[in-house]
Amino acid sequence: MLDGCPSTGGISGFASAVVLQPFDLVKTRLQQDNTFHTRIIESATATTTSNHKVNARVEQTTVRRGNGNLAQTKGSAVRGKGPSIPRVFMKIWKEEGRLALWRGTGATLARNVPGVALYYTSLQHVRNTFATLFPSAVGTTTRNGKTSIGKGNVSTLTVLSPSANLAAGALTRTAVGFILNPLTIVKARFESNYYSYRGIAQAVLSLTREGAGGGGGGQYRTLFQGFTATALRDAPYAGIFLVVYEGVKQNLGGMLGPESSSRWGPTLIHTLSGE
Repeated sequence: MLDGCPSTGGISGFASAVVLQPFDLVKTRLQQDNTFHTRIIESATATTTSNHKVNARVEQTTVRRGNGNLAQTKGSAVRGKGPSIPRVFMKIWKEEGRLALWRGTGATLARNVPGVALYYTSLQHVRNTFATLFPSAVGTTTRNGKTSIGKGNVSTLTVLSPSANLAAGALTRTAVGFILNPLTIVKARFESNYYSYRGIAQAVLSLTREGAGGGGGGQYRTLFQGFTATALRDAPYAGIFLVVYEGVKQNLGGMLGPESSSRWGPTLIHTLSGE
């Protein structure tokens, strides 16, 4: 996978998106409902009478729909009874149907398929650039007691030092995350039941209109909301993962030897190193 084949990355992105979409949907709804629940509790606490009742009934809450209209919904909240994974899952299953668990799959595919392919392809370009521009970034591997500089035990790609892999993974993930941030927002909105869009194009247009409403020529700013937080989460993860992956891959490759590496070795190596 990390050898930089775009088609393999795209297939991986497609498969993971379809299989894991229900979990992604539940996560989005859980985050959404937790925020909603907390907001209700805070409002109820601020408006309770002197006997400090903790139960509150929310008669009307305004939520924004994707077409710009406002819809009214009723809800209730009781302290200590926030949403949970089983509750959210069963609520979607019962009220919206089992297929609703795959709501937002189209937006997820639009982000993940090109995103995974772009990430792995870009990662190899970044690694090769590091090896060319910074000789000190080239790592070493050992096989049968012999040390090689820049030559891998599993693939023909240039081997980098752990610090260079850390930087390459973080830099590539941040750059690709910035490019795909608009689709990340669209994906979350499709998964939410607060918004209703007919398609991805309408969702992007709605986001640009929201940004334009703020004035100052920032019609595209909503397309990149949350990018900093996403980068702070994804960049360290991508860098650390690449360091661990490459370390495990090269060490196992050296232990298995060339004959095993040419047959069943790569499958075992990629599996054990987490890819």
